Amino acid sequence: MLMRWFRGWAPKCREIFVKHMDGLSQREIAEQLGISEETVKKQKQIARRIIKEKIGDLWLLFFLFREKPSLCLLD
Repeated sequence: MLMRWFRGWAPKCREIFVKHMDGLSQREIAEQLGISEETVKKQKQIARRIIKEKIGDLWLLFFLFREKPSLCLLD
């Protein structure tokens, strides 16, 4: 179901978001894709907006635990 939802995104937005989730910086993503860092930043904002619209404020927990795994209560 989640993959079906991501398939509905614009291809470049999806690609940037996946690279971001893989831990690449804006600069690294921009260099790999041959686009500006500003474009990467904008596409990440769009992706976050889409996620927030779909799952509300729960998306914050996802990013919080992804960025700071030591805070995870399941450790």
